[in-house]
Amino acid sequence: MLREAWHLMDRMLTGDRTPFEGEFFEATAELYFQFEVPRRVPLFIGTWGPQTARLAGKFAPGIKIDCTAGPQHIARLRSEFLAGRAAAGRSGDEAEIIAGPLTSIHEDRAVADDHIRGFLALLQPFLAPMTRAAGIAEEEINASYDAFNRGDVREAKALVTDKAIEAFTLTGTPGDVIERVEGMVAAGADHVAFGPPIGPDPMGALALLGTKVLPHFGAGRP
Repeated sequence: MLREAWHLMDRMLTGDRTPFEGEFFEATAELYFQFEVPRRVPLFIGTWGPQTARLAGKFAPGIKIDCTAGPQHIARLRSEFLAGRAAAGRSGDEAEIIAGPLTSIHEDRAVADDHIRGFLALLQPFLAPMTRAAGIAEEEINASYDAFNRGDVREAKALVTDKAIEAFTLTGTPGDVIERVEGMVAAGADHVAFGPPIGPDPMGALALLGTKVLPHFGAGRP
C-alpha cells in the first residue's frame, strides 16, 4: 500500500496521466493537477524500521528517520535503504538520509536534560520499534509513562533513562549538540532536522542553533 501510494503521488507530481491500476489504488487519466507542476517534488519515506527502509530504497530518493539520534540506528537504516536500492538496480550515489532527532538545547545542560525527560516520559511508548532497538525495557517505558499520566512529573522524569536521551535526542549545550551531530553525520545522516521540543525556551533554542550550532557545519564543510 505504501509503495503504491508513493508511485501514485509521484505520478501526480510529474504530470503523468497514464491510468494507474494497483492492488489498493486506482486512478484514471482524469486524475491530474489541472495546472503546470513547476518542479518534481522529491517524496521521501518516513521510517523507524529496517523493512520499510529497504522497501523505500527500491523507489524513493531517501528516507527520514524521526525521533532518533543514535548513530547505530541511523547506520543500520541507511544500510537497509542502500540494500534496497542495489536490489532494484539503482545507484546509491544520490541517496539521502534525513535524521530528525528530538532536541533540547540550552546553555545549561541540566535545564536541557530536565526538559527533554518530561517529553520522553510521554512519548516513549510510541517510539517502538526504536525503543527495542535501543535496548530500553518496556517496564521502564511504562513506569515513566504511568507516572506522567497520574501527575507525578518529577518521578516520570527520574524514570526516563539516559539511554533513551542518547538514542532519541540531541540534548545539552551547543557544544554537546555539535558533538552528537558529528556522530550522526559519521553514521550516514546527510541532513539533520532539529525536532521538537527544541528546548525549554524555544526562541532561545532557535537562536543557539542558528548562532552556535549551524555555523560549525558551514564554511566549506560537506
